[in-house]
Amino acid sequence: MNIKLTSDQMGEFEWLELKPNELGSTEAEDIEKVTELTFAQWGQQLMNGSALCGRALVWVLLKRQNPGLRFRNVHFRMNELDISLDDDEKRRIREELKKNDDMSDEEKRDVLIALGEPELNHLDFDPDEDEANPGNSQSTAEKGDDSG
Repeated sequence: MNIKLTSDQMGEFEWLELKPNELGSTEAEDIEKVTELTFAQWGQQLMNGSALCGRALVWVLLKRQNPGLRFRNVHFRMNELDISLDDDEKRRIREELKKNDDMSDEEKRDVLIALGEPELNHLDFDPDEDEANPGNSQSTAEKGDDSG
């Protein structure tokens, strides 16, 4: 995972090839305290685009350089934070989704969309074709609707 923060208020920071499971136990506990989620739930919500989870991650990473930094003092615009996954991470997430019986098909679909997955039909569920390929839906004219 690559994280880049380019903030007018916080400054510019970059963390390359970060592995969330390699965070220290106190960092993971800090994340759990501020998000009120388990570390596993936090990871899922982070991948779903949770602002709170992204902010918590930036906070624990910034605390490595500034141990006294308080969570309430971490502020940035959402467009200033970029979190990207490499292909290997995306592949592992897809594999885990296939095995995960605790998530609904909709939750799995949301994770795949957050990953930028072009085809959503490789899991055990068949998402609605219009949702999976919004650009392929028929226009009103193609459907023969004369009400326009």
